[in-house]
Amino acid sequence: MPDIRTMVTPTHACGCEGRPQRDNDAGRAMAAAFALTECWTCAKLNEGLAAQQMAETLSLPDLEGSDKQVAYATTVREQIRQRIETAYPDPAPIDMTCTDAVLYGIRDSRWWLDRKDAEPFVILEWIRPVVELVMVAR
Repeated sequence: MPDIRTMVTPTHACGCEGRPQRDNDAGRAMAAAFALTECWTCAKLNEGLAAQQMAETLSLPDLEGSDKQVAYATTVREQIRQRIETAYPDPAPIDMTCTDAVLYGIRDSRWWLDRKDAEPFVILEWIRPVVELVMVAR
């Protein structure tokens, strides 16, 4: 006699279905955990939409590159902006100027993608000499 197992299909909080699991304690536990989270695709889509909305709110310039590069770089730029904001909760004027110079001055998607894992300090220190030269020239 063939071994027939019943299956349960977990559904994420976003409504997307996951892979069927065996209808046992472990499968039901996984289905319950899935119900609390969005699937990876929806989470990434929502992250991208939030990044685009923040860019519009802050009037950040449009990025240049292919459609895929721009979409991903917009999300990366927002992640970097949040990391800078977290690392510098009470920034000095020079740090604020450096942050603005990076966010508003760099439109190349490739630049943002190349620095997606960079620490906030590294990014601000990279642009600090240029900002200081401009400030002295004024």
